[in-house]
Amino acid sequence: MFDVMLIDDDFPVRGYLREVISWEKLQLRLVCEAGDSETARELYHLYRPDIVITDISIPIVSGLDLAKEFIRENADLRIIVITGFGDFKNVRESVAPSSFCQNPSFRRKSTRAWKRRCSLCSKWPDATTQKRQ
Repeated sequence: MFDVMLIDDDFPVRGYLREVISWEKLQLRLVCEAGDSETARELYHLYRPDIVITDISIPIVSGLDLAKEFIRENADLRIIVITGFGDFKNVRESVAPSSFCQNPSFRRKSTRAWKRRCSLCSKWPDATTQKRQ
């Protein structure tokens, strides 16, 4: 199992993601959630997740800046960036491409796409973290 952290200040969005992602089927375990970057930092250091799903626009520090900070600490960390905006150029420039999975926009078709994004992140070939039982 891979541990996942979810960061979004919009509680309904976090609820949607908890429901739409097939956690067990993808061998993922949601270990913590945060609504702002300060809480996210504390929880990240406590849980050390393998995958972080973050919104770009969160209180205090942006999700992109937080992702860069986490990647500096753990180069094997995988980041899924979520946003309501369609321009991912800034995301790709901010977060290393090997640590980036672009998300779909929030619409009915997104269930399948979310499953694919989480699956891609949980199967990275260069992972030094072994699957946890």
